[in-house]
Amino acid sequence: MSDIGGELARVRDAFDKPTLRLLDRKYSPLVLAVFRSSFSRDQRSVTAERLHAQVDTYLEELAAVGEGKLPPNASGCSLCVSWMNDQWLFRTIGDSGAEEYSLTSHALEALDLVATLARERALISESRINTIIDATTNGLRGLCKSLLEEVQAGSGPSASAAAIRALSSTSAGVLNPSVSRGLRFSFAAISSSSG
Repeated sequence: MSDIGGELARVRDAFDKPTLRLLDRKYSPLVLAVFRSSFSRDQRSVTAERLHAQVDTYLEELAAVGEGKLPPNASGCSLCVSWMNDQWLFRTIGDSGAEEYSLTSHALEALDLVATLARERALISESRINTIIDATTNGLRGLCKSLLEEVQAGSGPSASAAAIRALSSTSAGVLNPSVSRGLRFSFAAISSSSG
């Protein structure tokens, strides 16, 4: 018999933690957007009065643009208190004597996860990049081998010069800039020696 019952209990337990509760609520996108807009690495604490006013302003701005998924009859103060009860904010007395809100570790974890998921994904995979690099590297090896054979045979590097010129112009966005410069330098040296 499988352990699906135990797995379900563990997953339910995880969803009862404040981090996942923050991601699993009806108004989670709003809460996370407010946190992202109000707090940063440089702004770890916000006075209670200021955060209440900011949240009120955010709610007004969102309502003005037709956002329909807003908590009814909510105020900045009531939402902040609710978020404290949910263990996403905590309130302390700051150095100035004013009450300040800060994000809890649970809220920070949720924000990190959302930031990771919200980042634009590269349109090209790591394996595809490696394939391109390998093909370019193999092409360069073959070109160098051909150039060496031409020079050793005394037939002149004219065909290789054309290949280097083509490769250096098409590799500008793919190769390391110093490799591209090296190709252009090689082309210039070959052109001057064959001309």
